[in-house]
Amino acid sequence: MTVLLRRRPEAPPFPDPGEIGRTAIPDRTYLSIEEFETLHGASGDDAALVADFAERCGLRVTSIDLGRRTVSLFGTAAQFAAAFGARLQIFAQGGSLHRGYVGALQIPEDLNGRVVAITGLDERPAAGRRLWPAGRNDAARDAAVVLARARGTVRLAGMLSEQARRYGDEVEAHGAVRELRRIREALGEELADAPPAEAARAYADRIAEPARLARESAEAIRRERVADLKVEFAGAARTAALEALEKVGVKTAPQIAELYDFPAGADGSGQCIGIVELGGGYYRSDLEAYLGFLDLAGVAVTDVEVSGGRNTPGVTEAFDAEVALDIQLVAGAAPGAAIAVYFAPLHAGGLIDAVETALHDRAMRPSVLSIGWGLSEDFWLGAPMHVRRLEDLFAEAAALGVTILCAVGDHGPAATLRGARPWVDYPASSPRAIACGGTSLSSVRDTILGETVWNTLPTFGTATGGGYSKLFPRPDWQRPDVVPSPAVAAEGEGRGVPDMAGNADPGTGYLVQVHGRTRVIAGAGAVAPLFAAMIARINQSLGKNVGYINPLIYGAGDRGPAFFDVVSGSNGASRAAPGWDPCTGLGRPVGSGLRDLLHGEGRQSGVAVG
Repeated sequence: MTVLLRRRPEAPPFPDPGEIGRTAIPDRTYLSIEEFETLHGASGDDAALVADFAERCGLRVTSIDLGRRTVSLFGTAAQFAAAFGARLQIFAQGGSLHRGYVGALQIPEDLNGRVVAITGLDERPAAGRRLWPAGRNDAARDAAVVLARARGTVRLAGMLSEQARRYGDEVEAHGAVRELRRIREALGEELADAPPAEAARAYADRIAEPARLARESAEAIRRERVADLKVEFAGAARTAALEALEKVGVKTAPQIAELYDFPAGADGSGQCIGIVELGGGYYRSDLEAYLGFLDLAGVAVTDVEVSGGRNTPGVTEAFDAEVALDIQLVAGAAPGAAIAVYFAPLHAGGLIDAVETALHDRAMRPSVLSIGWGLSEDFWLGAPMHVRRLEDLFAEAAALGVTILCAVGDHGPAATLRGARPWVDYPASSPRAIACGGTSLSSVRDTILGETVWNTLPTFGTATGGGYSKLFPRPDWQRPDVVPSPAVAAEGEGRGVPDMAGNADPGTGYLVQVHGRTRVIAGAGAVAPLFAAMIARINQSLGKNVGYINPLIYGAGDRGPAFFDVVSGSNGASRAAPGWDPCTGLGRPVGSGLRDLLHGEGRQSGVAVG
């Protein structure tokens, strides 16, 4: 468990993130980690008081870090409960049991005002990801065929069946059941009240031949897809493999970086990109095979263990696929950058510890941090102390010149629904992070044909997240003339997400090597590491870290060259529109244009950004 202390009472004023964000990039001055810890660390007296209290309660102090303002304690659950008045309980979540607590924690009077937060007692999963790979899945494919036939189009059945096959083995069975339940009414009056499984069986009998043809078509396409490219990964027919990928609309990370016009002449050299992982792991052999296929060499990846988290591949393949996606996207899009992967436990304390470790990592010193994990604000409303701590860390990131990018999630307009109100994901909803949404990309070779909102809700219940925060009010830089009020008053007037968006549709996803197999994977979680690579290349190109950029990009007088405005599609609740929208934010960034905007914006435009 970790006790967070206040900053030293005699410390100078803490750097204001808003003021930093309004300052033009060339005019900014950031603190080094050493300067920050010296100026804004905790006092030894406060740490000593906590240590004395812990000793009286039978707890053991395992470490004191004044720079990070933390005191780490070890003891039994009963000792912690007695020391802090915690009402510990066991919660069932995600099919597992986890320790947590209800109510407020208590501290003695002499620690009041000195202790800011206490983390680590609640081990409920506070983050998650839903990854959507391309591959085979009979249940999902059958559901797609049933849905298509209910709409009366055999041709659509074949298309949706292939689409379902692309999404892979991790498509959850309940997603298919949900779709079948939605179309009961379309199955005929005699089956309108039938259970989903019965209705599906009855209707499957009617469309056996269309389903058979669709499956055969899907299998024929599958044999041409990347599942058969393992040999080519060894370099035997790399050109042929890339041609095969081109036929099915799949791009590699370097190709996406080129399509999105990441700054030329920059590969991330001199930068470090941090990646937060809350589960899973990767095999070095997979990474080496992937880099060999792309003809990339010298990519440095360092694993950093945080609070007991470590690189543990082979336990949960779905999590391993997420880790592989993050690392391989970054490595392919910014091969010159060092990569630090922070493995931490899957709970709020683990997320906090991972971010804190990354920001204070004197060895790796990441300039960009990608967080593809998140959970509905509905959960975080019950964990205000954890939110305060993360926001405090994101403020530190602004002072240090570190850019934070977070994925908005794959649940469409609502991570959860409670009281008929949609809830977006946190930490993507933090005003101090760049919230990354998803698009569907259509391209031929080096030409983008179009880009729309990613939405596969009709077939799989997934689409880019987006909406309005319940945790955070509208920031000053999201002026009403830039970010319009929500169409539904129940959504409130909070911070709008996302800020930008990129390719997340598994149908046009990313080539990844996982467990010795070649796969195509996507989801909004892919956009954060992709744009982290873009920011690293912008940093290198400018010769300076851009850090916290939200106020600058929203306050820019002319964002046209920096963003491709996605104006087509819907995430299930909102439609894309000119300018900002709760599907794709300001649009899909154009790397070189964003670099130019950040280099000059604020210094020459004189635009007030709040």
